[in-house]
Amino acid sequence: MTMAGQSVAEATAPAVVAGREARLAPGAVRGEPVDVDFPAGGGTVPLVLRLTAPALADAPAGETRLGVDLGSVSLAVEPLDHEVTVPVPRSTTTQLVADLDADHEVRRVTVLDLALPQAGETYYVHDRGGVRVATPPPEVDPDAEPPPAPTYSPVRAILSAAPRGTPARLPVRGFPGFGPPDSQGLYGDQLPSGSVSGTPARLQLGCGAPVRAGRVELRFVTGPGAPPGEPSGPLDLHPVTFAAAAEVVHAAPPRGLRLEVGPADAPVLAWEHEPALATTVDVELVPVLTALLADPGGSGTVTVEARLACQAESRVRLRLTTVPPRTVRHRHADEPARVPLAGTGAVLAAGVPGDPPPAAVTARLTGSFGPVRRTAASPSPLASAAHRGAVVTDSRYAARQVTAAALEGRPLVRVGLLAATVAGELVVELRAEAGGPGPVLAPGGVAALATRGTPAWYTVDIPPLDPAAVPPAGFWIVARTNRGRLLWADGPPTGAAMTSDDAGATWRPVTGEPPALALFVDDPGGTAPLVARIGAATGTLLDAAEPAFDLVAEWPPGLRDTVVTAPEALLDCARDLQLEVADLSVAWPAALSLARA
Repeated sequence: MTMAGQSVAEATAPAVVAGREARLAPGAVRGEPVDVDFPAGGGTVPLVLRLTAPALADAPAGETRLGVDLGSVSLAVEPLDHEVTVPVPRSTTTQLVADLDADHEVRRVTVLDLALPQAGETYYVHDRGGVRVATPPPEVDPDAEPPPAPTYSPVRAILSAAPRGTPARLPVRGFPGFGPPDSQGLYGDQLPSGSVSGTPARLQLGCGAPVRAGRVELRFVTGPGAPPGEPSGPLDLHPVTFAAAAEVVHAAPPRGLRLEVGPADAPVLAWEHEPALATTVDVELVPVLTALLADPGGSGTVTVEARLACQAESRVRLRLTTVPPRTVRHRHADEPARVPLAGTGAVLAAGVPGDPPPAAVTARLTGSFGPVRRTAASPSPLASAAHRGAVVTDSRYAARQVTAAALEGRPLVRVGLLAATVAGELVVELRAEAGGPGPVLAPGGVAALATRGTPAWYTVDIPPLDPAAVPPAGFWIVARTNRGRLLWADGPPTGAAMTSDDAGATWRPVTGEPPALALFVDDPGGTAPLVARIGAATGTLLDAAEPAFDLVAEWPPGLRDTVVTAPEALLDCARDLQLEVADLSVAWPAALSLARA
């Protein structure tokens, strides 16, 4: 006997339930059970799936897209033990018949107020399982001689069963059973025994193992009554007339199940199961919910309607199992951000200020490294820039001295300057050492200047300068403009610096910190880390990559925690890198639950 709310699986095979627990995916969470009762004839129960997540900030239209990463979502539909009682009206008959609405597992029959009428001179008695019902004795005339005591013929109940719409010919249970087969070999095996209990008013006949039937017929019969040692069997059964009502109790598993998800005017069929549901079924909901939660919004809570229909009276238990979902803000999902890096940093649109701290940030990185790299002593563009330095115009020059060792044995092909600028044109010259900048040593280069109020890195490409062509005393890199002006900001590396106020005719040493200078050399075949800075946090996005790569990188904790404090991240790589960033995803933990609507 199962307890209220207990499933057949829980009652009969707890090891199976434990096994289901053990097979949960790593990190999976089982929700609270939701029990659903369907009335006679079945019905439809409204449900609601609720996604709960942190509320997000408003982002400019079109810059980002919100979505849900569901991971794994399955709904276990478990049939609960449920019984339906089919009443049979009282009558005086040789058989009580119950036609069920379908073939069911019949568990027991309860006989109500059994009476065994006298048949001519024959009296009957049912005395089984401690329940005695007998034909009333004849009335005795107190003035007449007492008649002989009547002889009672014992009776037992038998139950016949057949599929719905088919006459029940053979008995399937006896209360009790009997055997062996008769001399003609009818029935084959002995008739299995059921149980007898209760009272004369409620005689309960238990089937033991359930009887599958759509029609059941109950009779009370005499026999077998042959003497001991002689064959006896079903041919000796003789139905007797009895009076009673009855209740046929059968199991009621759910059947004709149908699960729809989504609004009532546009539902999506998630699952259906027409036959009786005997064991738990797991319904995968990711495909359906992915479409319905394509745009969850940033409010923090999203609800999805659902409906479970059943064609028969029954009970089911629903339990949602999830690998906890995440709400995700996607950027660069439709079109990757192309970020060419040439040693001077680049800006990447990343977070949305005002969002809560995320649980994870990932991005797909695709790229290939170039032949040019920044020298080890050159400053990183991720370092904070100074707001002081040397003014450079068409008549005011500034210069940095460079040794041959600074080229690290490779040809110099590019020079970088950190400067705040007024629009114009920057000229870089390479001059020999002569107690200061002397005659031209090698060709220089030019670069256009934009107006920028804060220092930024400018690079100037030059024809390759072989380190063998550099004199032992080194050389000077001189900066001037053809038009416009710049403030060449102070910064590393350390070394000699000079300025000229007369277009290079005379020079004087810089007594404070020298202007920042980056040197770039031709050195094909290598790689370098991809580094990012957001606010004061710096971290490595890509390390020890192949010369060409295509991978998904998870941002380190420092960058992850600060991505929501600024709209942009500053990227840097010490080697030229053609980089594409796709689907930059900022994710927050969410929870998905199931409840009755």
